[in-house]
Amino acid sequence: MKLRNDRSHAALQFIAYTNRGVQTDHINKLGKAVKVQEKPQYEIIFVPAQHTVIIDDELWNAVDTGKVKRKIYTTERTKIANLTQGKKQGIFKNTHTWTGEYKYICPIQELVDRGEMTIIERPKSTLTPEDMRTVVEATGMKLPKDSTKDYIEQMYELVRK
Repeated sequence: MKLRNDRSHAALQFIAYTNRGVQTDHINKLGKAVKVQEKPQYEIIFVPAQHTVIIDDELWNAVDTGKVKRKIYTTERTKIANLTQGKKQGIFKNTHTWTGEYKYICPIQELVDRGEMTIIERPKSTLTPEDMRTVVEATGMKLPKDSTKDYIEQMYELVRK
């Protein structure tokens, strides 16, 4: 997979946990066999500003799995004073109030949406063409029965973006 950092001032850095969820057998102090989570092993992916890098597909899939829970806030702007500062008319105070709701986002997709990162070449999918067909048709697109494998892969990539 190929990735480009479009930031002109800062590098991108990702952490890929290579053994997420792996458990091993361990015997505790009482002599019973229990399953224990392994210590985390991770790789750091560093992308300098304005550079393109090639990343292993397995590493990228380990990075791209996470979603983050964010609180949703409303902003209220109130005028405090009637002073004039240059072109600005008055002094304002912003008050942020939590609405009590949450939003789940993917931080990597947020970087792509803001234009700070470009995914030039996506990682190769491990799905079969039949699985890709079901994913595409689940979005409402109808594929002809005699579709080629390449056409199904192209439609899958469009839906996946």
